[in-house]
Amino acid sequence: MPFRVSIVDDEPWTAIDAQHSIDWARFGFSFCEHYSSPSEALARIPFVDYSLILVDIRMPVMDGLELIRKLKERQVQARFAILSGYSDFEYARTAMRLGVEDYFVKPLEPDEIHRFLNGLSRELHEMQPAEPPIDPQFSGVLEYIDLHAPEKLRLEDVADSLGYSKNYLCHLFQKNIGMTYVQYLTRKRIDNAKQLLS
Repeated sequence: MPFRVSIVDDEPWTAIDAQHSIDWARFGFSFCEHYSSPSEALARIPFVDYSLILVDIRMPVMDGLELIRKLKERQVQARFAILSGYSDFEYARTAMRLGVEDYFVKPLEPDEIHRFLNGLSRELHEMQPAEPPIDPQFSGVLEYIDLHAPEKLRLEDVADSLGYSKNYLCHLFQKNIGMTYVQYLTRKRIDNAKQLLS
């Protein structure tokens, strides 16, 4: 399963640039989501298992550094990198104190990002525990459920949205992770609740 990436930036062109100019797949990453405001990011990111989140520093209402602080308080385990239109030493120094992985000045330089992704990919792979192989199509099912877990989500809804039959989805759950859909969804919601309570 690729490492999921999201970007938080009030400028849509930055996200478009990042999505299309960076070769994410080459290093085992998948660009998944653009959040256009810190409030949207705070509401949704804690419920999604991202490996890397790119955050713009200067945004209305809440700057990127404050957003990272709040996400870390909510036990978000992703790695963070800062995006900025300015080469500002004070911002960079504060970001490093927060444990931010790197600091990139816009417009993004693909080669610079690729070098960063290469190193981060190796580190993330080394940290992964040995896991049984999961069907690629089932990985997509889990991603969809993880994204929509906070909502009212019946097995029928998942099947209809992804174009599978209920029986086939049940088969995939038993084959890949040895549990039912309801068991998986319940565990996911409990994990999300624990993160929020923390």
